[in-house]
Formats: sequence, C-alpha cells, structure tokens
Amino acid sequence: MTRRIFVLGLSGTGKSTVIKNSDFLKTFDYIVLGDFIKSIGEEATGQTDRDAIRRDSQTETFRQIQRKAFKKLKEATDKKDVIIDTHALVSTKSGMLPGLNFALLKALKPDLFVVIESEPQELLNRRKKDQGTVRNRDINDLQEVKFIQTLERDAALVYSVYSAAPFRVINNREGKPKEAAAEFETAVKNL
Repeated sequence: MTRRIFVLGLSGTGKSTVIKNSDFLKTFDYIVLGDFIKSIGEEATGQTDRDAIRRDSQTETFRQIQRKAFKKLKEATDKKDVIIDTHALVSTKSGMLPGLNFALLKALKPDLFVVIESEPQELLNRRKKDQGTVRNRDINDLQEVKFIQTLERDAALVYSVYSAAPFRVINNREGKPKEAAAEFETAVKNL
C-alpha cells in the first residue's frame, strides 16, 4: 500500500523544516511541488525565481504551468510512499488560486493532509530573514497573514473532505521544529 501525504502551508511556516526533522525521509520520497512549478515555469516564462513565476505570470499561464507540474507529480508518485510539500492556495495577479485540483486529488488518492502553521509574527520574521537569500517571498502585514493562513487551512479542509482523508493542523513554533515533526510522525504512523 502506498501512502501519499500532503503537507500544506504558507511560505515561511517551516513545512520543509518539519518534514526534514521527521524520520520519514528514510522511507518516503520527498517532493516539493514548487520545484516542478519552477522548472516548468522557467521554460514557459524565462523567469528563474519560483515566486516571480507565480507573481508575474498571467493567471492562465500559471494554470498551464500547474497542470504540467501536476502531471509530473502523478508520474513521480507512482507506487511510492511520498510526502508532497506544497500550498493549498497560490497568490496570483488575479487573486488566490487553488494550489491543487480535484482531478489531481482523485488520481493520487491522498492519505493525509497536514497543514503546518506558525504564529503570524514568527512567519513574517522568517520571510523577512529569507528575503533575497532563500526566496523572494511575499511580505504581508500581520492581519493579512492571519487571514491568508485561515484561507489556507480552509482550502486544505476542502481537499480533505473531497478525498475522504484525515486533516491535521500542526503549529510549528519558533525554535521547536522537532516537536512539530514528532506530531507529524504521530499523524502518519496512525494511518
């Protein structure tokens, strides 16, 4: 039986940090959907920055990039246990776009959705620290981060309901990724 775990959350919540602090990288493949978006987006737009691809592309162009990335994701997850690091929502020029679609969820049959969150101020601090070095993330104000984080959780819940897969929210507190990773491990081990 293959297991497909979707780990969702805003940029800067520490999704990859939590995953990398768990024991699952020994037994699960780890895929960052944004890496597929970046490689396909570079070819389609000439941009080399994944955030710029999302931010600067026309919405329809970004949807086409997403569809190609979803196809690549389906191929990469065939008959493997996999953790997929991505976003439930993507901010574009036109507004928020679903980060996943129902056709992809139907094909992949997710086993678990985990939303990684952090306190909004911690998230903003991480984004500012990473700015220009790790990524060129959006810098929002505190109220906007709270609102978008709520939307992210709500979208993930919709994916969970559609897929009939469990849904869990984990708070990744500053300096405590091992605690969040332990909670993540508990959720996966109890599938």
